[in-house]
Amino acid sequence: MGIHFQPKQDTSSIDIKIKSNILTGVLRLTLSWAATNYLFLNLVAGLRSLAWHT
Repeated sequence: MGIHFQPKQDTSSIDIKIKSNILTGVLRLTLSWAATNYLFLNLVAGLRSLAWHT
């Protein structure tokens, strides 16, 4: 009986792994996008202040 239940458990754990991988991927993308946006805005602000001073 135990042999029959084993594959079902394996597929569910794989499913959880895939879902967590997707979640971490989305989180990483969001974080990198936010960081890039932040850096870009800082760069624009820095250039504007430089242009203002000269």
